[in-house]
Amino acid sequence: MIADCLDENSAKPKSQTYSAEKFMILPTGTSRTLAPGIPNMGVTLFAGDPGAGKTTLAYDLAGSVINGEEFLGEVPSRTGPVLFVNCDEPHIFGQEKIINRGIPGNFTVLMDWDVSQWIDLETLVEDMRPALIVVDSFNAIHLDPSFDENSAIASQTIKKLERLSAKYCA
Repeated sequence: MIADCLDENSAKPKSQTYSAEKFMILPTGTSRTLAPGIPNMGVTLFAGDPGAGKTTLAYDLAGSVINGEEFLGEVPSRTGPVLFVNCDEPHIFGQEKIINRGIPGNFTVLMDWDVSQWIDLETLVEDMRPALIVVDSFNAIHLDPSFDENSAIASQTIKKLERLSAKYCA
């Protein structure tokens, strides 16, 4: 019974320990990843120092989703259109990345978006139904120049993006 697995003070499951053998025989389901380490739906943040390759990695993933080609050695579990939400770069940088990654089409670019324009993003996602949404960058979508990615506001934004992802299967 599920109630037996729950902590008495919350709806959170009790912790459980498994040996390697027992862990590997737990029931498996269908792949819940879009690509290696990237959930099929939901929010994944790429974090790192400036110039570390976060945007390049995201555009490589986008190209794989559009073209149905390998990403990190695996073909994405889903293909389709991609929405690029470019928040803080001139359009020529986005064009260059798209050309360099060999992305032929099947994408839309939303330029200069921030969280104050949420309805614009949701309307576009509802109309487009993208397989993947790339937001670059998380800090840039917030209007506060002293934005802290560890703040409650950041958490609220992640939750809103999670709900958007779940609602439109992106």
